[in-house]
Amino acid sequence: MSSEGLEFADLLRDKGAVMLIGAGVSSELGYLSSAELASALAQDFNVPAGRLESVVKAILETGTAREEVVKKLREMFSLEEQEASRVDPLDNPYFLLSKILKALVDGWKGRGEHHTVTLITTNFDGELEKALGKELERGPAGYSLIVTSEDYSRNADAYVKVYKIHGDLDVRDAKGNDTLVLTEEDARKAEDERRSLYNSVRAALQEAPLMVIGHSFNDKDVQEIYHEARQSVKGLRVFAVNVRDVERIGEATVFRESSLAFFRELIDHMSTWPGFEALSDNTDYGVELSMDQRLEEGLKRASGKPVIFQGYPFCGKTMAVLRARKKATFTWSCPSTPSQASTQNA
Repeated sequence: MSSEGLEFADLLRDKGAVMLIGAGVSSELGYLSSAELASALAQDFNVPAGRLESVVKAILETGTAREEVVKKLREMFSLEEQEASRVDPLDNPYFLLSKILKALVDGWKGRGEHHTVTLITTNFDGELEKALGKELERGPAGYSLIVTSEDYSRNADAYVKVYKIHGDLDVRDAKGNDTLVLTEEDARKAEDERRSLYNSVRAALQEAPLMVIGHSFNDKDVQEIYHEARQSVKGLRVFAVNVRDVERIGEATVFRESSLAFFRELIDHMSTWPGFEALSDNTDYGVELSMDQRLEEGLKRASGKPVIFQGYPFCGKTMAVLRARKKATFTWSCPSTPSQASTQNA
């Protein structure tokens, strides 16, 4: 890892961080970018292509109900979620990020410290909170999810705060309305929430660094948050990963790699810290690993009980995956030929 990467890792451990997470992270799992989403909607509803806000506005001007647009988005994201579910967790940037955050929170608790990682995302999908939910409890002792205006006053002391500033496909507000920011009018309605967010971000960045991940910097809300942070915090340390239009960022340390690659390197470094050694289990076997479907099914049936797998299909890389994930206590027999076999214990 570069010296700049080591610097960010140390700041993250000692101060926490604010991270702006964009569609570029979810696209590593196969999700559409904002531009691709707008193009698909324009084609489905037969309106001119353009930015997402203008496309949705054009659709609504044809007399199409907003709920029909939201329904179409849910259908599109449901298909993408199915595809994302097939990605090996070791190839999932959100999986690795959640492991990093879990290790950090445990370390802070063990040392009697309380720092915060603020995650601000424009993504509609639920991959980030799905991964977090497997590692941290929801509440002040773990993470908070802030989508509606009512959420801003809850779990203010959580170690990890997730702000979904463009809403969530599966969350409705107190009046039963969808929470998606699809038009400029939606953005104007969310101004009060953004002011609360600015205050929270400004306070967090007095000591913590800012990390921009997977953004094109075309989104107006992201631009406002970023420039507000720049103007309000002198000497702000800014890092960027997997960002297009780098010139829009200004002075920053830029890592020209995918978010997945960056999180792997971060884990490799953090696992050398005392108390963080177990993190190495999540990257030891690298990008080429995948889990055989039958093996996955067997683990689900086992429900954590001891498992014995026999036969050639469960040899090699899939065994390494099992060992890395520590899904179950297991033994296996891997014959290199039908007449040869050896048995090992995890």
